[in-house]
Amino acid sequence: MNDTLINEIDLDGYQIVRGQYFQKQSEPVLTLFQTAIAFGQGAFQALNNCEAIHVLLSNRGRSIVIRSVASNTPDAVLWKKRAEPKYTKIECPQLTRNIYERWGLDKNCHYRAFGKTVQADRKLLILFDFTDPVVYEGLKRV
Repeated sequence: MNDTLINEIDLDGYQIVRGQYFQKQSEPVLTLFQTAIAFGQGAFQALNNCEAIHVLLSNRGRSIVIRSVASNTPDAVLWKKRAEPKYTKIECPQLTRNIYERWGLDKNCHYRAFGKTVQADRKLLILFDFTDPVVYEGLKRV
């Protein structure tokens, strides 16, 4: 055992690094673009690689929920384009323009939120909370 004295330090001026900076490939992620939305691999895995989803937009806050549905369900979004997608970008300019306007988002940026699995009516869903998203301008994080 090392008998070296450990020096005490003052943590004033330090801040805790947000967990989102340590993203894992398996975490569900949703990115909002001016004309599209994109889901990462973790979202597919969290919903057991289903073929289609419903996208639910909150009227009370900045959040989006997705849930798996059968591909023939009304308003189903077919989001799985390949057997093992890394991510899927879905063009939906009317929806995203509405979200950008409603939430007061900067049209020059895109926004990413990490999802967490939740349950409603005994069904598994993913909640993406955009109250504090990661913001990008082009490829640069803002």
